Amino acid sequence: MLKKILTVLIVLTAVAVPLASLKVYAVSSASGGDLFWNAKEAYLFVGITTRGCSVSYLQFLPKVLMEFLGHVSLPDDTRNSGVVLRITSEIVQRFEVEDMAFGPFQLFQNVSAHLKTRFFDRAPGQKIGTYIS
Repeated sequence: MLKKILTVLIVLTAVAVPLASLKVYAVSSASGGDLFWNAKEAYLFVGITTRGCSVSYLQFLPKVLMEFLGHVSLPDDTRNSGVVLRITSEIVQRFEVEDMAFGPFQLFQNVSAHLKTRFFDRAPGQKIGTYIS
């Protein structure tokens, strides 16, 4: 009898350890953009938000049951990034911005003034992060 109990415990441990250590990942992305232009130039602001969640296989079934009952958990990882394009008749410039959300409020409060002074008023060839203008 002791041998059967020991065998069952070993089998349960052999199954539970991989289920507890292996993960299930769910990732969702959303994007949107705004275009501003005049006779000389245009600016295209594209914002990208990526949300993700990771759980172990042991946590997966209870999480699915809880969501079925109406308890939806929030994503445990959210990242915002964006791409800004400046388009003129001579050139198209591309800039990438990490960890900055683009939305109506952020766009007018942060991006317009910040990016104009930070990126577009620099001399050609001057290094900006990982981009050389």
